Amino acid sequence: LSDAGYKIEESELIWIAKNEMDLEVPQAVQIMHLTERLEELDDVQTVASNLHITDDVINALETA
Repeated sequence: LSDAGYKIEESELIWIAKNEMDLEVPQAVQIMHLTERLEELDDVQTVASNLHITDDVINALETA
């Protein structure tokens, strides 16, 4: 891309799950809370998950 004249401002590697995992809404909300707590830790740079986040999970997380 640089050779084509594009200026690269930022780049990173992203982990994308090949097999997403479906959980019941209560368990998925617990995993989402755990993920949020892990991301807040100073020593943690990134957190990856293969959890399939449905609209039901998002709605439950917003009301929790």
